[in-house]
Amino acid sequence: MRILTLVMWLCAAVALSSAPPPALATSSKVGAITFIPFGKTHQAGLAIAGSRYVYAGTSTGNILHLIDVRTMQRVATWYMPGLGATTYGMDRLAVSPDNRRLYIANSARQDVVVVDTTAVSATKRWNLSGTGPLDVKISADSKRVYVIDRQGADIYDAATGRHLGRLPGVSEIAPGPNNGVYTITIARGHALVRWVTAGGKGRTLASWSGSTQTDLSGDIALSADGQVLYALWDSFREIDVASGRTLRSFPLPLVPHYRWISLAPNGEQAMLTAPNFAGISSTPGINAGYISSHFGFVAGGVVPVDLVAMRPIKASLQTVVSPHQLAYTSDSRWAFLTVNGGVDAITTGISGQDFAKLPQISVHPNGTGGTPATCNIAGAWTFVLAKTTGGLANGSSFMQQTGNTVTGTLTAVNGILWTLRGSIKGRGLLLTLHATGQTNLSYSGTVTSTGRSITGNLGTFTNGHAACT
Repeated sequence: MRILTLVMWLCAAVALSSAPPPALATSSKVGAITFIPFGKTHQAGLAIAGSRYVYAGTSTGNILHLIDVRTMQRVATWYMPGLGATTYGMDRLAVSPDNRRLYIANSARQDVVVVDTTAVSATKRWNLSGTGPLDVKISADSKRVYVIDRQGADIYDAATGRHLGRLPGVSEIAPGPNNGVYTITIARGHALVRWVTAGGKGRTLASWSGSTQTDLSGDIALSADGQVLYALWDSFREIDVASGRTLRSFPLPLVPHYRWISLAPNGEQAMLTAPNFAGISSTPGINAGYISSHFGFVAGGVVPVDLVAMRPIKASLQTVVSPHQLAYTSDSRWAFLTVNGGVDAITTGISGQDFAKLPQISVHPNGTGGTPATCNIAGAWTFVLAKTTGGLANGSSFMQQTGNTVTGTLTAVNGILWTLRGSIKGRGLLLTLHATGQTNLSYSGTVTSTGRSITGNLGTFTNGHAACT
């Protein structure tokens, strides 16, 4: 079920300022969504290499997916080293600025896995000094890795994994120039922003008080030109780096609590992400001084922000379900977000330039480098169709493969004989069904091999798109 997740800024009882919220900028170009399904997965990390490839983790095991932005297709699926579904908890992902390393914050094993993007091999595994990694960020020169937990942040050498130091008590960090960092520390009813040099010397930039009911988490991000900080807690604030002065801000609701900032590389836009919340929540009541506590589920959401006007954008993001990690492509044209069952590709309305330089990213399905192999799908298969139009029912098929061309027939349980036509691109299969008077059916489901001579699984697919595994 799709859940309304765009905050409408309606209730003064949950606003943190007596001033009215800013008017929402409207853009029909922001918020159109293309959903890329993966099956049953949620609360997983995501990172993007340039404007070409999206790495998306899964919460249900050690599976990492690769999406080609040009086609919006999954082009590879890798099974990372490890046994069993509990060996990976891909909560947060980060790609180094040089696009040569992918870092996976692994909450299941309390470690960080480093992946070589040019060979898709897990080259390193770091045991962490802290516990329960909540986020991972990379310095601008790709030489330092920052792993944030509930008690602070640890600093590691990106090449060796050697522990370099710790920033105790901080809630989040933003890598700055010369391997320094900007930090935000959140306590009950208070937030503090500081600058800390690579040598550990620090100074306070800004501090402010807020509602004691606001969640004890937030985020901080540095603009691409290094002139402005964006701080997220009870409000979304724009802070001058040189003076620490708050330039502009707007309030946020208590529930859902917006936890993450994602900045478009061209500096024109941001997206704020609120994860789902389940548990006991305290909110102001109707009477002054009265606090209402209740247990329940609050859907998260995503709010785009026009950073030029510094106000939220009214966009069609009602279909976002269980949002987790969001990142922009390097040309700022797309934002990708992990959600229940896959990834949402969100239009930003930006026509940005791409200055990122990519190495030779590997798309080999087995993660060993080289060129992608093609599917081998000839043989007998069983179709289990969960959603159809035109009355198509579950059935069995036989497919023939000649090069990248697929033909065959599907006999449905209702007796109707359908013609299968398909084409293969890399590890992906585009399959269409044809019958008299009906073409281009909308359908989704799973396909599994039943032939003895072959083994395989085309996995979960929608409208004919599937990937061999």
